[in-house]
Amino acid sequence: MTGLRSLPAYAATAFHWVTQAMWLPGIPILTYHSIDDEGGPESIRMDCFSAQMEYLKENGFRSIPLSELRNLTTEDRSSDRLFCVTFDDGYQNLLASGVPLLWEHGFQATVFAVSNGWGELAGWERQRSSAGHRLMTEQELCEVSQAGIEIGAHTCSHPFLTRIHLESVRREIRASKDKLEQILGKRVHHFAYPYGAWDQRIRDLCAEAGFEMAFTTEQRKARGNEDPWVVPRVGVNRMPVGNRRLALNSLRACLSGTVGYYVTLRRLVRLNCTKR
Repeated sequence: MTGLRSLPAYAATAFHWVTQAMWLPGIPILTYHSIDDEGGPESIRMDCFSAQMEYLKENGFRSIPLSELRNLTTEDRSSDRLFCVTFDDGYQNLLASGVPLLWEHGFQATVFAVSNGWGELAGWERQRSSAGHRLMTEQELCEVSQAGIEIGAHTCSHPFLTRIHLESVRREIRASKDKLEQILGKRVHHFAYPYGAWDQRIRDLCAEAGFEMAFTTEQRKARGNEDPWVVPRVGVNRMPVGNRRLALNSLRACLSGTVGYYVTLRRLVRLNCTKR
């Protein structure tokens, strides 16, 4: 039984070496949500996040702002050490934990903020009966922006855009942009689809609203020929990151572009162990 319980660890280690030989072209846009110790599906512990940032710094990776993506050619190896960092929703714990660590390592980032409920618990999390995280206040969001972190829009109320009326989608997109620009006193150029849910009509509304780029949750690296309003991102928490080793395995899979394969492998191994 010991050997069976060790299978996920062995598989993760083996996959790490495979990813080094399977490095796919493109730039990984890393997606995070909350930095906390609760162990939820959208959480990463501070020590795990710190280990990932240290790995990136020690291995010569350089972060770039999202605005530089459209000017890059990603078909050669010159972009192998470039990456972007994004945080969805705009939780308060980012201000206390994430921003200082990012600046300590010289990394840039974008926060896609929900523009309603400043300082309140995230309503969509209460609906999922999970522990709610508190959103930043208006003042805190301005502090993050003044610290050099870009602020992007993530709708007003975090709905599944594909499940609501198109006119409501238009209001969610436009109002989130307008409200953030009013608070920050600057243009908001980028948008992220809640839950990664989009279709052609929603994509067109983002372009119509004046966003330069919009981002999905498709699990692959961004390449030079992407539709600017349907840019993929890789979710660092698409697999368990409950300890530093798993956190680094997750990061390496995201950097190599093989995160989708890694998630499938871990699920298969875990399923087989359960059946036995």
